[in-house]
Amino acid sequence: MLGAHSNIHAIAHETWAANGAKDRVFRMYARNFDKSAAMAWRLRWLEKTPKHVHQVSFIRRHCPDALFVGMVRDPRDVSNSLKKRFGSLAQGIDRWKEDNQALLSYVGEPWFYLVRYEDLIAEPRATLLGIMRFLGESMEEQQLQFHRSAVIPEPSFVTHGGEPPPQDNTALRKWQVSQPLFDGRGKWARELGPSEIEEVIRRTKELAEKFGYVC
Repeated sequence: MLGAHSNIHAIAHETWAANGAKDRVFRMYARNFDKSAAMAWRLRWLEKTPKHVHQVSFIRRHCPDALFVGMVRDPRDVSNSLKKRFGSLAQGIDRWKEDNQALLSYVGEPWFYLVRYEDLIAEPRATLLGIMRFLGESMEEQQLQFHRSAVIPEPSFVTHGGEPPPQDNTALRKWQVSQPLFDGRGKWARELGPSEIEEVIRRTKELAEKFGYVC
């Protein structure tokens, strides 16, 4: 949705630019992002690598004017989704706790804006408007139709509608951003067993409540 804005150039893949990178390597990435934004006639660039939630201080040291938008989601849905990817519910829970503990530490900073996935689904226009105000940009209507102009480097992965590609996380992500915004809330209730649900709630409850989730 942000990449559909006329001033914002979305980097079309997860770069992992700040994960384990030395200063000179990250500076090279940033210069390349600057160039690609200029070539696209955009004033700003946007990069999304989920694990960069742990590299915010490093990124801010090199990009002091950067703004960060973080998204949190119900731990039951996230743990259920990651269980499918990792084959382990416990690993999915650990990942949710690790990433969102880092995310929580940025709440209240003037350069950080927190979005709940559930709010975006329930009120996409209002939620997007809040993000754009934070970024100092006007919301544009085409952002709500982002899937019509999604920037995907490998068109063979893109199908509108239909079934997502199996067993390939990269292909899945590319399929997802070519779809209209869809409601993935509450799948955990159908797909996790009672003992699994109890485990997720027990292990995430304290942190989840800080984000406003009542499990």
